[in-house]
Amino acid sequence: MASVQFVTDSKGQRTAVILPIEDFEAMVANFERFVEEVDDPDLATAMKEAENSPRVPLEHVLDALRNQN
Repeated sequence: MASVQFVTDSKGQRTAVILPIEDFEAMVANFERFVEEVDDPDLATAMKEAENSPRVPLEHVLDALRNQN
């Protein structure tokens, strides 16, 4: 992954990553193989159900966790 590029905001914080499509496709294939090889049926079911779940930005999840205290 020598040609990975990062997109940064005005503060220099990384906000996104750009990588070659071949690397992305390899990552997806590896993840799909992992999902297929999961031995825990409950975990495999949860992962399959999550595929079509709405996505929540990580920062929102982290804010919610921080505000629980």
